[in-house]
Amino acid sequence: MFIFIFFRILNFRFTEVAELISVRQMEVIGNVNTSILSPNTTYVAQLVFMTTSEAYGFEYQPAEVCIGPFGDNSKTRMMYLDPHARTRRRLLGPRGVGSSRRGVFVVHPPSEDNCPKLREDGWFEVEIWEYFNKGGEEIEVEMSVVEIKGGNTKSGLIIQGIEIRPKHCV
Repeated sequence: MFIFIFFRILNFRFTEVAELISVRQMEVIGNVNTSILSPNTTYVAQLVFMTTSEAYGFEYQPAEVCIGPFGDNSKTRMMYLDPHARTRRRLLGPRGVGSSRRGVFVVHPPSEDNCPKLREDGWFEVEIWEYFNKGGEEIEVEMSVVEIKGGNTKSGLIIQGIEIRPKHCV
């Protein structure tokens, strides 16, 4: 069961945000039609979020982030949603965590590439993926952030949205 509370925040890019209250599995999905994007441009999709002071459940289990054409092969990788993941864990290399219905999975240690970065506006962002838009096609690109493998309870994540922008503007 997914439990979010939606509320309004003034003076932000998104008019509503969602606060994760208490779940064991989390899934955030967004999509964009490439016809509204500039041709011959590389875009980045960022999950924009913050955590409450009572946040828990994201400390040791990364989320799976994915982007790709809807219903087609997509690219997947693991990301940490804990803003303090790099200081919380010191792992030497990939390690097996266990198994799930989707098979055995490996957790890579927190690094510059798979941890959130603090923005100037006080929110965190984590790159979901890059997408090069050739142009001339209408393709529905789906982005997702999923944490279903850990099985632990999670709470205190406030999601502002998925931001898509040209990579050179990052």
